[in-house]
Amino acid sequence: MNDAFQFLTPLLDASPELGVRVLAADVTPLQNDELFGFSLARISDYRRRIVEETKNRQVKNLRLGVALLLDSLLGDHGLHECEMDYTELTHGKPVFKRMSHIAFNLSHSGTVAAAALMPVPFVTYGDKTWKSGKPVERVSANIGLDVQKLTHGKLNLAKTVFSAEEQAAISQSPTPDEDFTRLWARHESHVKATGEGVGRPLPPIPAEARIHEYTFDDYHLSLCIL
Repeated sequence: MNDAFQFLTPLLDASPELGVRVLAADVTPLQNDELFGFSLARISDYRRRIVEETKNRQVKNLRLGVALLLDSLLGDHGLHECEMDYTELTHGKPVFKRMSHIAFNLSHSGTVAAAALMPVPFVTYGDKTWKSGKPVERVSANIGLDVQKLTHGKLNLAKTVFSAEEQAAISQSPTPDEDFTRLWARHESHVKATGEGVGRPLPPIPAEARIHEYTFDDYHLSLCIL
């Protein structure tokens, strides 16, 4: 069912680096019970349990939506989400049990679901980094994704999670709510890439992390490659 992306309302289909693909979609069409049931029957047992254990219908739609987007991404590799086996790392980050050469991450907020996938190890070359006449390889193995709906009234939270420099940037910004949302998504994508989860204060994002950002409607999406 790799065309499931078309069941939703596509918002983003991007390839920020060769081999990496990110999808985002509005899951409102899943309010249709027939479409919801049809889609639920065609995802993996692991993902289906996550959906069925959720009581809130909107969250159910989102959790089903990320599975559908992941299925679309796996289709690029001749795979189907319903065939995948999952396991979880120490802090609960899900990974494929028997497909360790593929990394993925999922996120949702508001009515938007998002998914990202990349091959592992992911090898790139620094544009300006050379050694012995050859470009230096950059090898990545982790990917983190976060999508955030524009938030209001949470600026006080910045004092407990962001660095002094980030707090200053938000306080001096003409659009503080937008900047808070963008920074929160950046940090969330980083901690999801590491698999360590959110802490207070948030750990700094290392220089070697590659962040790709997208804005659409009232949402900000951040992808971190480590």
